[in-house]
Amino acid sequence: MTTGTMCVVFGFLNRIPKANTFIALSFIIRIIEAFGNAAFLSSSFTMVAKVFPANVSTMFGVVEMAFGVGMIIGPTVGGVLYQCGGYTLPFGVLGGILILQASLTIITLPRLKDSDSANTDNGDFGVMRAMRIPSVLLAGLSVFTGSIAVGALQATLERHLAVFSLNPMQVGMMFMLYGASYALLNPFWGWMSDKISSTLVILLGSILLGLGFFLVGPVPGLGLKPSYPLTVAAIIIAGKRVFLTRDINRLH
Repeated sequence: MTTGTMCVVFGFLNRIPKANTFIALSFIIRIIEAFGNAAFLSSSFTMVAKVFPANVSTMFGVVEMAFGVGMIIGPTVGGVLYQCGGYTLPFGVLGGILILQASLTIITLPRLKDSDSANTDNGDFGVMRAMRIPSVLLAGLSVFTGSIAVGALQATLERHLAVFSLNPMQVGMMFMLYGASYALLNPFWGWMSDKISSTLVILLGSILLGLGFFLVGPVPGLGLKPSYPLTVAAIIIAGKRVFLTRDINRLH
């Protein structure tokens, strides 16, 4: 509900004439929206783990596939809504969908809190104690670095693509390609983590992460020059590793 409401409110910021006020409110609204986003993502992952304890990674793959599909269609839907109704319409429509979804979850989702007495907190196992376990610490660091990598790529990719003189549709297609690469293999990686080894999946994800970032520039010293085909290949590789570094590590 918080995320959807803030999304709707963000759509009315274009009515503020003063730049400093616009920037300040933009930060405030996005920060509040991030609190809501963190809350529903964390609870969603917890619910998946409790409802599907025998196939946690596989179900995470399905959930993240849905996220990837959203990444594919999001730029297109947003662009169409913007052309139809200007700045406010995309935020109003998508925020309204989130608010509707929040209302439906109250009715449809199961109540799982304290449903399993064997798993209730006994009060002597906190976050700091968990972080002293090497595997948990390593998983946390992997999620942290992977999230930084995703944020950095999304923030700089459009500027990097400017050197190729692409039209807006081609730039949008690049982000769609990133989302498609993210979505398609997620169920497979989840199944592989459940059936074979989550450690192996984490290793593969880290290798793909590094390889994608080496090539997208590319890193000086490799003897490669920036090119559109190389960037496409790097984006595909980077997209295939996002699920591995973010969510398999969270489960691990």
